[in-house]
Amino acid sequence: MAVVAFGPDESWFVESPSQWKWGTLPERCLNFFRSTQPSGVAHVHNLILGANGSFLMTWRGKDGSNYQFHAGLPAHLAAWLDKKDHKGRLVHNIAGIRLALGPNNASYFVTDGKAYQWLNLPPGLKSALDGLSKPGGGFTYAPRIVALGARGNYMMITAGNGGSWSVAAYPELDTFLDEKKAQHGSLAGLFSNVATVTLDACDGRNFVLTCFNGDYFGYVPDELDNAVWPVLDTLPKSVGRQQARASKMSTLNSALKLANTVLRVESKMVAASGGGGGGGGGVDFSGANDAFTASLQNQTWSSVDNAANWNVQ
Repeated sequence: MAVVAFGPDESWFVESPSQWKWGTLPERCLNFFRSTQPSGVAHVHNLILGANGSFLMTWRGKDGSNYQFHAGLPAHLAAWLDKKDHKGRLVHNIAGIRLALGPNNASYFVTDGKAYQWLNLPPGLKSALDGLSKPGGGFTYAPRIVALGARGNYMMITAGNGGSWSVAAYPELDTFLDEKKAQHGSLAGLFSNVATVTLDACDGRNFVLTCFNGDYFGYVPDELDNAVWPVLDTLPKSVGRQQARASKMSTLNSALKLANTVLRVESKMVAASGGGGGGGGGVDFSGANDAFTASLQNQTWSSVDNAANWNVQ
C-alpha cells in the first residue's frame, strides 16, 4: 500500500513497498530515516505533516518492531496517541493508526481501526458520521478512510465502500467523483478498490488516490511530477492496471477518460446510496437511529474537552 503526505512549506513524502522519496521534512522526522540503528525505518505505516513542523510518523523498524513518534500535535490528540494501559504499553495498534489533519491542525480524525477520535470536523463530514452512528458509540459502517483538505474539504470512505465527500477545492477529483457516481447511479460499492486518499490541506489542489490493484489518480505541482509518479509506478501491479494523472498539460476530459479504469465498482457490500451534486457527494444513511442522529447534530465538538472519542462496539 502507498503512503502519500503533503505538508506546509512544500514538504511531502511518498512511499511504495519498494522505495520512498521526500522533500523538506521536519528535521526530527528525517532523523528516523537517517538512523542506522535496528529501529531505523524499514517501512512507513503512516506519515502526516502538520502546521509549524508538527508531524506523526508510525513505522516498522529494521528490527521488525513498530514505532511511533509525533511532535507539535494538539494536546488531546497527542494524549490519545500516547495512551497506555496499566502495564505501560501503548493501547492503540501502531501499525493501524491513521490520522488526518486539517489546516493549521485545527481539525483532525484519528483511528487505529477500533477506536476513533475527532475534533472540529467539517459540517458535511460530521453529518455523515452522525448518520453512521449507533446509540452508545460505534458505527453501523465504520469510516475506513478519512481525508481532510483545505477550506473544509474532505473525503470519507466507509467499511462498506460507500462514502461522502466535498472536494470542490480539488477540481480534478471533484469532477472525477461526480462522473463516477453519475455513471453508476449510487455510491454502492463504488470505493471497494480504493486503498488511500490524500488531500493537501495546505494547497487545495494537490491530491493522490491509490487503489489496491496498483492504480492511482492524482494531481501534484509540476516540480513533483518526476518524484511522486515514479514511486507510485512501482506499486504492485494487477491485470489491466492503468495509471491516471490529472495532467496540467491535457484537458480534464482526457484525464477523466484515462481515469475510468481506476475505480472498479463491485455490487456487494452496499454502504450507502443516493448523494448530492454540485461539487460534492453525499450519502443516505437511512438505517441510522433518527433520534440519536438528531441529538448528535445538536453537538459541536468545538473544543478539546468535547472531542468525540468512540470505541467500536
